[in-house]
Amino acid sequence: VGDGVLRLDASGVVQYASPNAVSALRRLGVNATVPGHSLTELLAGADAVRIGACWAGIEAVRAAALEG
Repeated sequence: VGDGVLRLDASGVVQYASPNAVSALRRLGVNATVPGHSLTELLAGADAVRIGACWAGIEAVRAAALEG
C-alpha cells in the first residue's frame, strides 16, 4: 500500500479517505465505511499490534526527517 490521505474535520470525523488510505485501514482490520466515522472510532476496532508497528514506522521516518 502506498501513501494514503485522510481529511478530518475539527472533531476528528473523516471527511475524505483516499483509496490507499482505505486500503491501509483495511489491513489494520477496519471494515467500516471510513468517511463519516471518527478516526478514533475506526481505530478502536483495529488490530493493536499492526497499529503499533505502523506508528513505529511513522516515528522512525519523522525522526530521520528531523535529523536530516
